[in-house]
Amino acid sequence: LLHGCCQNNRVSQQQLYQWLGGFAAQVCYRYAANSYELEEMVSEGFIKLFMNIHTYKQPVSGYSEGAFKGWCKRIWVNNCI
Repeated sequence: LLHGCCQNNRVSQQQLYQWLGGFAAQVCYRYAANSYELEEMVSEGFIKLFMNIHTYKQPVSGYSEGAFKGWCKRIWVNNCI
């Protein structure tokens, strides 16, 4: 899935969005004043994630789902702030 996103594969990006969409909304909910802001924060975060997914270093950060979600969470939090 990550390799497909690095290759700009739209199907892989859609699958990643479906997998992490709820998680992203939970992270951004704390910073959003309303549902429109929430949608905007999640969308901008995914754009930044897809643009920078090639910088995620699996051997350094780890191969676990938790390590990848932590990396993604940092993108969304920084975007919200």
